[in-house]
Amino acid sequence: MPFGGPDSERALIPLRKRNARVASQLLAEARFAVTVCAQIARYMAGKLDQKRRLSVQTTYLLWVYTVAQGIFGLLLTHGFPRLVGS
Repeated sequence: MPFGGPDSERALIPLRKRNARVASQLLAEARFAVTVCAQIARYMAGKLDQKRRLSVQTTYLLWVYTVAQGIFGLLLTHGFPRLVGS
């Protein structure tokens, strides 16, 4: 059936839902990143008490681990094929 038939609108609905899910996930991750950055800034300014400071330090360590794991994954994904020569 050529494009523009009666089923063409129905075929686009899952794509729209998927795009909305991706957009909301990216928005949630951006909010989380802003919150973490704000807490780290407060920690560096010395405006947190002991309990919150420990929470921020733990979050910071998790963030460092995540960044290191991402860099390692990128190096493995892009570096291994170049080392092998494919």
